[in-house]
Amino acid sequence: HRDLHSFPTRRSSDLVAHPNQENLQQGQQKFVMSLRATGEGHISSIIFQTGIVDASADVRLDPSPQYFTPLKKNEAATFTRSFLKKRAAFVTGFNIALIESLPEQFTMEQAMDTLYTLCDKNSIIQFKEIFDTNYELESSAHLPINEKVIFPNSKAEGMGMEDVRFVQFEDGENSCYYGTYTAYDGVQIKTQLIETKDFDLFTIRTLYGRAISDKGMALFPQKVNGKYVMISRQGGEKINIMYSDDLYVWDEFQMLMEPIYDWELVQLGNCGSPIRTEKGWLLLTHGVGVMRPYA
Repeated sequence: HRDLHSFPTRRSSDLVAHPNQENLQQGQQKFVMSLRATGEGHISSIIFQTGIVDASADVRLDPSPQYFTPLKKNEAATFTRSFLKKRAAFVTGFNIALIESLPEQFTMEQAMDTLYTLCDKNSIIQFKEIFDTNYELESSAHLPINEKVIFPNSKAEGMGMEDVRFVQFEDGENSCYYGTYTAYDGVQIKTQLIETKDFDLFTIRTLYGRAISDKGMALFPQKVNGKYVMISRQGGEKINIMYSDDLYVWDEFQMLMEPIYDWELVQLGNCGSPIRTEKGWLLLTHGVGVMRPYA
């Protein structure tokens, strides 16, 4: 357990419907709010706050816990050869043939034991990098959502998990929650994706492709014309829109919005996933001016 005061700063929040909507009065809805928490060393992590909103837009937050419990990495999680091949294809110089030496299903430890016997140092480093940012967390069903904290579990996240943007994604009967965030190791960034159906089991995956090159990714809550859609920001300034058949691979993007006014000349960004309305998609944005205020 970590004392509550270890996470003094809370910001950059998103709200999604709670997976459990039982025992509510008419017009009420439970929600889960994700927040970026920063503690010692300004290392960012992800925490949650639950509550209820009613038809009058009155909000009541559930009591905050006295302690947070960091969720642990599941070292027994299993992977498949096809899973590894798909991600290894984006690693320059990766020896794909080595994957055939692995069983069809394996844990990270089993894969590394096999590689060490082959004495391929470069491949060992590359395998470690893939496993570092593609992992699962142990079940946390025994903890209230308010007590859970997703603290950096990989080297790529060593200096923080920044600006998570959760969205409740609907695809027919397949309803789940996706949270895009930025992993920061102090030098480089990676765009990551959290997947969960219930806020008890969390899977972490890396996004790949030519269009994954900056911060501030936000998924649409459903497919559009059969494709995944995401708001992004390439080059730091402009807001872009991307389409893909594959949730984890994004190659193409087109500009959606560029700076016009003084208060947004340095950079534009989104404030979360788009919201579907009767008149189309509503996207909230922010801009940064020369003197660095956010608008």
